[in-house]
Amino acid sequence: MTSLHLDVQCYDEEHERLLALDDDIKRGIEELGGDGIDVEVDEFLLLSAFSHQDGFRTRAELAGIVSKFREMLDLYFDLSAGTVHSRYTGQDRTNKDFTEKCGVGGTLVVAEHLFDLHEADWEAISITQTKDLDFQLLASDGSRFIKVEAKGRIVDDVTKRGEVSDAKTSIVQKKHAQRKLSPSRNDILLGVIVAIPSSENQVTRCLLVDPPIQIPLDDPGKYRLLARLAHYLRELSVLTRAHFLIALANRVHALALADNHQVFDMEKLRKQDGEQFESPNSIFQTRSVVDDDYAFGEVLVSSAGDCYFYGLLSEVVDLMIEQSHEKISGYRSTEAGEAHSRKVLARIVKQEAKALGLDPEKLTKVPQTSRVEVSMVGTLTTTAGGHVLGPVEYVRASSDEEGN
Repeated sequence: MTSLHLDVQCYDEEHERLLALDDDIKRGIEELGGDGIDVEVDEFLLLSAFSHQDGFRTRAELAGIVSKFREMLDLYFDLSAGTVHSRYTGQDRTNKDFTEKCGVGGTLVVAEHLFDLHEADWEAISITQTKDLDFQLLASDGSRFIKVEAKGRIVDDVTKRGEVSDAKTSIVQKKHAQRKLSPSRNDILLGVIVAIPSSENQVTRCLLVDPPIQIPLDDPGKYRLLARLAHYLRELSVLTRAHFLIALANRVHALALADNHQVFDMEKLRKQDGEQFESPNSIFQTRSVVDDDYAFGEVLVSSAGDCYFYGLLSEVVDLMIEQSHEKISGYRSTEAGEAHSRKVLARIVKQEAKALGLDPEKLTKVPQTSRVEVSMVGTLTTTAGGHVLGPVEYVRASSDEEGN
């Protein structure tokens, strides 16, 4: 059996944060661990030929399509080196239809891994009058619909995003159009760009795309509200993976597309079963916290042992869950511009503890994480927008925090 290796990455850090808001995608990416995916050549061919699978009714028709498809694919692509290589340099020298088919094959390989699907789950989405805005492929994991847009591109260098930026732009436009058509639905809309190298020393790379939120410019009040919500969504997604962020992302999308966004005012964020979200305990149990949960965030430790706290006031989480438009648009921290000496219970990874000269095995472990606890102090500044930040240093409060 011959297998193909496909590298899998998020398009960039912004898309990585957005994609990580979905538990299934986050889990799937973590399972890959940066190692990519291996798929048998014949399975890749089957998935690449997806659009042809409704075109045969007899054995003879099947034989004709399979043989011709393999011959045509082999004419333009080399699968013998353990990945997909283009035999020609440049997008215009390769049959674009077959480049897109390789894009479909790579996309379905990735999507099936992320959502625990297989080839029997997929259907082509019917083309409508807005065909340029349609996603191509549709499946369901039993609880949500999953729509996928596949793009195939021939590139000189898979590490250069400029060679696939047009494909990313197309996916962003299509996803925004889909959300506008169905703003209240919780469908997964995933874009995958399959960058196929012409260089023999590179591996085909599948880039995952989830576009940023589009904020309308026709209503200044709505813009202010959405700009703040989008900002806190981005910040929170860096500091925590709490489940309420998925509901927050969906709410921002719905608000952006609603003709009357006021219908969502005071509509608190809720779980799928309708229960209201509460401020997640996980935030204050696994992340660094300031002065008995005054704020939460991350203590960033440099290789030289310098430490810096970056976080948000705890009240920001409540503000996001409660969804009072007036409070969000008018929010300003009562301690804006003030700096105070504060205690920080830092929860850092073991390697960072070593950078501080500490033995992580002698420190208190944070349950269900790879982090350890270290007591710190520092003068932290609170901003008007609710950020809390400043340099901190660890305090040898007990023998448990001494690496000697």
